Amino acid sequence: MNRDNNILRKTISEMILNEHSKHLLSECIVVAGQTGNQNVIAKTRDRNYKPKLKIIRTLFPNGTEVVCMHDQKTKYLEGMNSHGIGILNSTLMVYEDENPVEAGTQSDYGKAVINALMKSDIQEAIAILCDADYGIEGHTMVANADEIYVIERTGHHDTVLNKLDPSMGFDVRTNHGLKHKDAGYTMKDRPKDYVSSKIRQATAETNLVNVNNFHDVAKAMLSVPFKKSSNLNTLRRTDNLRTSSQIALNLPTKEFVFYIFPNECEFKGIEEHVPENYEPKINIKIYQWNERN
Repeated sequence: MNRDNNILRKTISEMILNEHSKHLLSECIVVAGQTGNQNVIAKTRDRNYKPKLKIIRTLFPNGTEVVCMHDQKTKYLEGMNSHGIGILNSTLMVYEDENPVEAGTQSDYGKAVINALMKSDIQEAIAILCDADYGIEGHTMVANADEIYVIERTGHHDTVLNKLDPSMGFDVRTNHGLKHKDAGYTMKDRPKDYVSSKIRQATAETNLVNVNNFHDVAKAMLSVPFKKSSNLNTLRRTDNLRTSSQIALNLPTKEFVFYIFPNECEFKGIEEHVPENYEPKINIKIYQWNERN
């Protein structure tokens, strides 16, 4: 135990002083909790490429409206539906997602998410996301106005489904396993990335304490307590990993808020696939961050 603690302290010290991860990564922070007694989930998205992103609103034949963020490069998507169900994910398949386009996993996950969002019942949506052959891997927050769940799964582990109590504060997930200690980044295989994941989780948890306004959640997830190039910050500006966008979903009010870092992604706007006279049930809001402020 003492040896492990010494290794951990040494790794943290090295990273804080002069290092950041040199691997090509696709990482995220996802959070779930309440603001003003309303269930909300949110995500900060870090990428090793400059994503081309658009917001797509679709009305499906069953009458379900879905609003998603769509990454045109990897074909991944996530978002919410008009029944107030929201889905956001943070990867645990860190080795595959280092080259997400070649691996093809992001496209497959996007298909699972859209099929889940076509459901009106949260349990039916969860069943799709947990499917052994078809589901999405990683930490997946699934929520509606009444309930919040987190799914932890990979292709090498049993699926763990937990119901969260948002009245106890925000739950945060990054890129290491909680129930499955050998999932995602581990101290044994990728110590620097593991420490980064742990510190980013702790930072987000700390910053979200006492956040009671929905529109303050995304900002609380952005922090630079270390030097700007450090891989330990929740706002990433390393040589190969950069925070490009954020999503915040208010489930009771059906509010989809998308935050853009204009220098870090290409935003292609909102694409509407609904009838001309259709009155949307989901309110989309787009903001651009000014990092100097």
